[in-house]
Amino acid sequence: MLHGVPVGASVGVSVDPPAAAAEEGVPFRLRLNAGGAAYLDSGGNTWDADGIGRGGRRRRRVYDVMGTDDDALFGTFRAGKLIRYTIPLPAPGVYGVNLLFAEPRFVPPGRRVFRVLAEDQPVLTEVDLAAAGTVRAAVVRSFAVLADDAMDIVFHGTVGKAIVSGIEVFQGESVPEVTAVWREGAPAPAPLFEAQGAAAGDKLYVFGGFFNEAVQATRAVNVYDPAANLWAPRADMPSPVTHAGVAADGATVWVVGGLTGDYNGGINPTTAEVWKYDTVADAWAAGPPLPAPRGAGGLALAGRRLHYFGGLGADGQSDSAQHWTLDVDDPAAQWQSAAPMPVPRNHFGTAAVDGRIYAAGGQHGRDETNGNLRDVHAYDPATDRWAALPRLPKPMSHFHPSTAAVNGKVVVAGGVTNGRVPLRDVWEFDPAARRWTAATPLPAPRKAPVMALVGPLLITVAGSPGDNFPQATTWIRSV
Repeated sequence: MLHGVPVGASVGVSVDPPAAAAEEGVPFRLRLNAGGAAYLDSGGNTWDADGIGRGGRRRRRVYDVMGTDDDALFGTFRAGKLIRYTIPLPAPGVYGVNLLFAEPRFVPPGRRVFRVLAEDQPVLTEVDLAAAGTVRAAVVRSFAVLADDAMDIVFHGTVGKAIVSGIEVFQGESVPEVTAVWREGAPAPAPLFEAQGAAAGDKLYVFGGFFNEAVQATRAVNVYDPAANLWAPRADMPSPVTHAGVAADGATVWVVGGLTGDYNGGINPTTAEVWKYDTVADAWAAGPPLPAPRGAGGLALAGRRLHYFGGLGADGQSDSAQHWTLDVDDPAAQWQSAAPMPVPRNHFGTAAVDGRIYAAGGQHGRDETNGNLRDVHAYDPATDRWAALPRLPKPMSHFHPSTAAVNGKVVVAGGVTNGRVPLRDVWEFDPAARRWTAATPLPAPRKAPVMALVGPLLITVAGSPGDNFPQATTWIRSV
């Protein structure tokens, strides 16, 4: 444990160096000052000299490292395109690992990007300290590893050189399950962002999205089987749609509204189309259209009624507060009006938990730079009323396809904040406690990824690390 910071959480700015090696209940602990000599930290803990690192060069920078009293520990590092440590262990088993980093230079995002593998398995991908806003700051990333009598940790610079300031390996009660952190799955068949997704059965379905830097839309549908770690194609969507509302009802996935076609300077039109996808028959059928075109709004199934609310209006520019519901069991049903959203907005997260529908964050109009919101509201279908809830920790939008109900909580992942800054944040809202708390962040920033809960697995797919750079990454963690 890092002075109250649980191992298994990916931490931003650390407050203190690791706890003493003699901590009760810790049968093994090794601390290594990467790139440096033996060091006694401010907590009285000894860090061994780096005599086992291979690759790269030892470096030292003298500066005020934010978030720690041990500037010399974080300011000493090993840097290189390929760095390897083979750490001897007392016995096979599960070990906690804490990695210490500090970016010593004021560099723009994307200048230094690297990944970390432990026992040949990726544990950190696309580490970009500048993009995370932690230049010249102490950063600790933590995870668990299943190893035999030695642990290989490899740092690979994908853009520029990898860097590491310290390595701590230990055993004890605070070591999490190996599956408690994000791990990589098979990449999606194509890079995407602003796609749509839903879990049905034991699989994740991904619909449409933008597939290149020219921001062109696709009709492609693919399904991911986490048990086999395989993707497979399915029947194309009837239209190339992004920003649609998606909700699963058993084996049927509803795809409602959205923006049609390629991005065209923010004027791609909204649509009133409603489609039902049969995951068993791999077939599409039209549903009752919305009363008016909408895109980037919220869709949720509460009881036996679908709810569509908010989003961009028919002009594709202004916010709508309208709220419509549909009886999914009545083949002749049409959309009916319900209580409008208290704060009209678009690109917000939506989830249904215990019969209530939650709307978190979002943005006003097309203002992704300054128009992001912290507002959170819940809708009670029994009373047809909205209520304001504790706000998000920061203004956020573009996690509309990466919001899920997980174990009675609302979980949001990725998105952007003001300044068009992409986020790797994961936040959980507990309706009972009425509180937002930080969860293990994504391995890298992602704008508009797809996320869904498939059995005990939370799966996040694709998204963009910036404005228009679609990715194919698949990240998985247990819940």
